[in-house]
Amino acid sequence: MEASAAGNGRWQADVILADGGTIHVRPIRPTDADDLVAFHERLSADSRYLRFFSVHPRLSAEEVERFTCVDMVDRVALVAELTGELLAVGRFDRRPGANDAEVAFVVADAHHGRGIATVLLEQLAAVARERGIARFTAEVLPSNRVMLAVFAAAGWAVTRTFDEGVVHVEMSISRGVGTKGPAEVVFMPSRTQARPSHCGGMTNPEAEPAPPAASTDPDCTVRRYRNAMWASSFRHRPGRRSADAGVQRFDSDKETT
Repeated sequence: MEASAAGNGRWQADVILADGGTIHVRPIRPTDADDLVAFHERLSADSRYLRFFSVHPRLSAEEVERFTCVDMVDRVALVAELTGELLAVGRFDRRPGANDAEVAFVVADAHHGRGIATVLLEQLAAVARERGIARFTAEVLPSNRVMLAVFAAAGWAVTRTFDEGVVHVEMSISRGVGTKGPAEVVFMPSRTQARPSHCGGMTNPEAEPAPPAASTDPDCTVRRYRNAMWASSFRHRPGRRSADAGVQRFDSDKETT
């Protein structure tokens, strides 16, 4: 199933991070193949192992095609980039015939601690809800405490089980009664100095006000990201829960990817 270019254009925006930097987030595209290979090779051995549960030094041609060719319906992937360089990739794959999807991320080592995974998680959730997906799942190694902290700090109802050396995480991303998810966000183009993209959206990395000082506390990073969304490429819909609603604090995990 193919997603329209107009539909893809909705899911891109410039986002202010907690440290004041700006990244561009957009759907992945087949022409990212070479950049994805280079991005993967720049990852440290530890980052590759945490993402793929193996050494995995290189992506195969089949993997590159599968990772870059998505329908933006049941298989969705977003990238974060800066001046054309990939900084992170986040994706979900819907379980066939179900309303849940497995989510995964990888962030360039030099950009850990900036809240990029949190940004991608919330944007993927916005896409997923529009596609009728109510729950994310993830398989995480216990040593990947940073990613576990990102999931916990997102504010949704999260359950974790441990089996055969892997933590299985389930997150309810719907907004029904009893959920604790963050306020809904709507993707919007920047308003000034806009430049076109292949998907038809508009971006503006220069026109954003500076956010508060950076923090590596995931709880604080989530709050500052949501506050920054108001000033950047997003707006909150009225009548939702506050940005801090349901946010859990993990004092032992002082960094967010």
